[in-house]
Amino acid sequence: MSERRKNFRFSFLMTAGLVVVWLLLVGEFTVGAVVFGVVVAAGVQLVFPMPEIPQMARMRPIQTVWLILTTLWGLVRASAIVSYQVLAWWRPTTNSIIAVDLRSSDSFTSTLTAVLVTLVPGSVVLELRGGRALVHVFDTPDEEAVEAARQNVLAQERLALLAFGTKEEVERIRQERRQRFNWKGRTK
Repeated sequence: MSERRKNFRFSFLMTAGLVVVWLLLVGEFTVGAVVFGVVVAAGVQLVFPMPEIPQMARMRPIQTVWLILTTLWGLVRASAIVSYQVLAWWRPTTNSIIAVDLRSSDSFTSTLTAVLVTLVPGSVVLELRGGRALVHVFDTPDEEAVEAARQNVLAQERLALLAFGTKEEVERIRQERRQRFNWKGRTK
């Protein structure tokens, strides 16, 4: 058996995504276009097999959907804020480069966190090394804004870990959440 045939993995999720892309490229939604899209998707997976990504095996669908929705909302919100800040020519902006120590040094979740942070306007991950992200943040006039930006990066990582992290990482995040809730409850 050839090496290519041994490595062939058919993914329904990948097939669905490729069929959607095919339908968008073709520009029509007919039975023939869908059938031919499935054939093209299977052919693409056969000719260009994807490497195995162990983190995808532990994907949690509900948390992944929440990750996507939260990122889309952040994208809309940040776009409006950054647009206002850019157009507010009378108000000077101060940018910062901050270092954020991430919870996980796993390359998949660290890279996903960097992509999510960079995707949302107003911040760009400049470097990612050894569980630390170096992030450029737009408009940080005071230390409070810098800390808010740092917490935003950690929130993005939290979402990525809840969607793709190990059981231990998910439990650690839930423990942090319980401790934060208990601490807030005691102060009131």
